This record gives sequence, structure tokens and C-alpha cells, in this order.
Amino acid sequence: MNTTALLICPTDTWSSPFLARHAPPALTPLLGRSALDRAMTRLFSAGARRVLVLAADRPDEIRTAVQGGAPWGLHAEVLTQVRDLTPAEACAKYQDQATHWLPQSDDEMYANVWQHLEDEPSWPQPAQWFTRLIAHLDDCGRDTVTMREVQPSVWVSTQARVSLEAHLHAPCWVGPHASILPGASIGPHAIVEARAYIDSHAEIINSHVGPSTYVGSGLTLRDSMVWGRGLLNWVNDSFVEVRDGLLLDDLSQRSHIRRGYWFGRLAAGFALLLTWPIVLIAYLSSRLKGTPFLHTQRAVYAPITGDIAHAESIDWHQFHSLTGWLQRWPELVQVWRGQFTWLGNRPLTPEQASHLSDGTDRLWLAVAPGLFSFGESLGCDDLHSTEARAHAAYHSATSSPGQDLRALSRIARRLLVAPLRESALTFVPSPQAQPLPQAR
Repeated sequence: MNTTALLICPTDTWSSPFLARHAPPALTPLLGRSALDRAMTRLFSAGARRVLVLAADRPDEIRTAVQGGAPWGLHAEVLTQVRDLTPAEACAKYQDQATHWLPQSDDEMYANVWQHLEDEPSWPQPAQWFTRLIAHLDDCGRDTVTMREVQPSVWVSTQARVSLEAHLHAPCWVGPHASILPGASIGPHAIVEARAYIDSHAEIINSHVGPSTYVGSGLTLRDSMVWGRGLLNWVNDSFVEVRDGLLLDDLSQRSHIRRGYWFGRLAAGFALLLTWPIVLIAYLSSRLKGTPFLHTQRAVYAPITGDIAHAESIDWHQFHSLTGWLQRWPELVQVWRGQFTWLGNRPLTPEQASHLSDGTDRLWLAVAPGLFSFGESLGCDDLHSTEARAHAAYHSATSSPGQDLRALSRIARRLLVAPLRESALTFVPSPQAQPLPQAR
């Protein structure tokens, strides 16, 4: 019997802006495994053999993680949705795609990736959510191969590195490849996910530390979720991105750089070597004009799909004393590091990004920031124009290697024809960034 289940990956939750900084919320690692993984395991155990996965947030990433259902012995299909469906809407929309549903009740023939943590289909508030995670800590520990209960309700992965001088207070969880240095205190009520690094004398109390997150020496976290440089405190309902990497940092940036386009990074390295005299020109020019050497802004670190207020950001450098494309030379360093691409959408400050009002405008942030933009290859150099937003949306929706190469060749011709003219790639961000125009 081909018993089928619907699996809804909800995104419209309190936490999605925070969690979506790194991955779709359904793929967020919780106690060592993602909610999607646990939901698929639960469905297989309940007798399902076919699963329709409904995903509105980055369905391609969900599809990659699902792998057709093979890891769970299931046949799974990821169906892209334009918005979150309610259980009733999902059941009505897909009622003709199966002859046998699991569960059998018409009003319960769906599953939600969060059901293993709660009774309600919607994601609870932060404090309630964390309390439920702690309540399931022992059950999840017994279900995870590498976890060992070294003390009652103190779970430590056999792959973790925990100093003998660290202090673990029940209940707590230390995931695979996490590092706990001497003097650090974990718990009570603390979860440290995989590959996190807790420096000496740091304290984690009633808090959740996300994967690949560095917590600095002497820092005390209480009643908070941290992931990378983002910190969400559920007592005062506040969010902050910590700019000081000595306090919080994102250790996954190294893997992000490895995932970059190696050819593009190699080309950027050659370009840096060939054009290094521009640095000397910029320095001498800044000394003569009495201006700062670098102009630094904070840019929203695309791609993002969640709330811009919770988006990651990155420092964006340009030469202050130069104009035109020469001003962008420091961005080549970010291309070489894998943070920027050669062709993308130009970086936006958080203030500029906040003026992206609708779904089409938000496509600007759907791809990584670029040294050059598709619009510039067609002669649109005004970042603040409606035309620029249209080009950015088009590039985000239709980008392909062939199209990108053609756009870069057009930009190369522009630079060769007028390499030093103001008219070639003239956008110069001012220290007080202008807002983008509102869409009509």
C-alpha cells in the first residue's frame, strides 16, 4: 500500500527571520538533527512510504536535503509553494494525489516538521520553544548515535572536544565537533550545537548556541539564541548583530569561502596582483586631499529571504579619494575571499534594503552581492533608479553562466573604452546612503 503523507515546512513563524539567516527553518539543526530529518523519520516509523513535502522558503535547499526520500527509505517529492499553506488548504489542494493517507483522518492527513516539539502546528514563542527543546533533550540524546549521557541529563557527543576543566551543568547538550575550552560553563538549560566553539570562561545559561558559532572568552549568554554573529534575547525581545568577532563570530564563513566560485576567486587574485598600483594611487590621493583612505559601509549580506532587520551584514569597502570603477578596487578582495561575486546585484545598506517593499523588489537580495551588476552591463549605472531594481530582479530570476559571461564581457568593453572616465560605472555611494525609490 502506497501510504502517503503531507509534510508542511512552515516559514511564517516568530523565528524565521532569525533562523533564515543561514538556512530554511525546516533545515535548522536542533539537538543535532534538523526538524525535517526528524519529521521524515517519524513519518516512516508511522507507516508512510510516500511524502509530499510542501516548501515555500528556498525549496531547492529543501529538495537537496530530502534527496528524494532515500535517506529514510521513502519516496519524497518537494513541491514549491508561493506561500505557507494551512493544513486545510494543503489537504484540499493535494487530496487527489494519493489513495491512502497517513493518518487516515481527513483533518489530520498532514504532518508538520515541528510536531515532535509541540502539539500545535504553529511554532511557539522563543521561551516556550526552548523549554520544549530542553524537555526533549533526553529523548533526542537516546535517538542520536554519537551522543552519550556522561551525567544525568548531560549529553555530550563522542566527537566533541570538552576540556576536563570545563563545567557541565544538567540539563545540557554538546553536539558533534563542538569545542568547550577550560573554564567554560555550559548549563543549566544549555544547548551547544555541532561545530560550535565555546572559549575559555564563557558561560552559556538557559541559551541555545547555533552550529559553527564562536562564543568569546568571558562572555555570558543568558536567555538567548545565538547563531553566527546574531543574538536574539527572548526576555527583552531584542535582536543585535555583534560586529566584534572577539565576542561572537560565524565559523562557517571558511566553508562559505570554499563553496565560492573558484575560477572567479582565482581571477580576482590575478586582478589584484596586476592592479596593485591602484592602492598606492588611492593612498597618495587621500593624503593630498586630506580624506580617509577607505570609505566603509555596512551592507546587507545577501542572499536572504527573511526579515531584513535580522539579516546578516558585512563591511563593504571602497576607496574614498577615487571615483568610477577604480573606487571599487577593495571589493576585489571580497571577490577573492568568496564574499562577493564578479556579477551580482550591488550591495545595499540596511537602510536602502528596508525600502525594498514587495516581492519583486526583494529579489535584489536573492543573490550574492556583486562587484558589477547586470544593469551596469546594459548602461544602467544609477543604483537608485526603478530601472536598476528591474534589472536586479531580472538577474536574480534568470541568472545563468552564459548570461553572466555575456554581461561581464559587456562590462569589460565599457571599461576598456573609458577606463578612467567618470561616466564609466559612476555610482559612488555617499556616506549618508540615499533610500531607494518606492515602487509604484
